Amino acid sequence: IKLEEVKASSRQNPFIRFEQDKKLFRNALEVEGLTKGFDNGPLFKNLNLLLEVGEKLAVLGTNGVGKSTLLKTLVGDLQPDSGTVKWSENARIGYYAQDHEYEFENDLTVFEWMSQWKQEGDDEQAVRSILGRLLFSQDDIKKPAKVLSGGEKGRMLFGKLMMQKPNILIM
Repeated sequence: IKLEEVKASSRQNPFIRFEQDKKLFRNALEVEGLTKGFDNGPLFKNLNLLLEVGEKLAVLGTNGVGKSTLLKTLVGDLQPDSGTVKWSENARIGYYAQDHEYEFENDLTVFEWMSQWKQEGDDEQAVRSILGRLLFSQDDIKKPAKVLSGGEKGRMLFGKLMMQKPNILIM
């Protein structure tokens, strides 16, 4: 049996790494008596949660049980019916929403779209660096962001999170 040599793949992978500007101390999130529902009644009722720095939380469940509603309530996109959500004083939340098409409804180019998320001290090169790490070419960054494929928009959202330098990630 003769084995043929297999060519190395030329496939490139994006380089995604999240850095943070501010450290958190002790409790990242404290939730007390949180209730949220709609016309059909509460999706969750009297939820209490204490998440300490470094802990991870996975929210699992079938369709329609309130996972996205819970996350939207935690980040403040939805108001709770009752209860409180208290993030750490230094919390810088990065949220990768399940539904994000609205973020690409403007006429900004890829470069302009990513530039929206610059932090103090970031320059044009910081934006180009993030886009390059996400495998966007010099030609790509001139395209309107709204014409990108679903996968490219996903990479853009990771870039947004990388630019924001969050110390809490919600995905």
